Amino acid sequence: DEVRRAMFLTLWNTYAFFCNYARLDGFDPNAPTVPVRERPDIDRWILSDLQLLIQTARREFENYNVMAFCLAAETFVAEKLSNWYVRRNRRRFWKSEKSEDKLAAYQTLYTVLTTLVRLFAPVMPFLTEVMYQNLEQGRSEQAGRALSIHHCSFPEVDEPLIDFELSADMEALLRLVSLGSSLRNSVRIKVRQPLAEIIIQPANDSERHAVQRF
Repeated sequence: DEVRRAMFLTLWNTYAFFCNYARLDGFDPNAPTVPVRERPDIDRWILSDLQLLIQTARREFENYNVMAFCLAAETFVAEKLSNWYVRRNRRRFWKSEKSEDKLAAYQTLYTVLTTLVRLFAPVMPFLTEVMYQNLEQGRSEQAGRALSIHHCSFPEVDEPLIDFELSADMEALLRLVSLGSSLRNSVRIKVRQPLAEIIIQPANDSERHAVQRF
């Protein structure tokens, strides 16, 4: 229950962030989709890792191992979606002009949220129903909207969205960021305080490639 509660609270905060800004900007979920291949690395990464989470969900539910899914979901929502994707993209949502880049950010986060509520529906049936009804209220039944989240099919993996190299690079980057944060804490340097220099010794090819790429 503790894992499930923590997972939901983090998801709710991200959901609230999306709803607040989508309402202000008049986001239309029926607008033409920005092709995924034309979106930034960070959009394609979160969609790639979402597919990997779907793989985990289907495997663990079929094995009646709900806890394994909840732990993987908590990591995805807290560390990847909330603490990395949303934080790195706030300025895209805050832009005053309605650019294609801003629309891509909205569409990416909308896809992630509508997929997550369907993934979580078996373990949080009532709360996900509330979120589903709000997220999907702008879509028609012709566009694929079901009357209830419990009338929806369970998410299936979209193989073309998986980019193993990008996922590995971002995973390595997150490890390096975590190490950097730990070092800052050990010498009491605040996160917002700029550093004159940082030296990174990559532990493997993934970390080396992540540093070069990002």
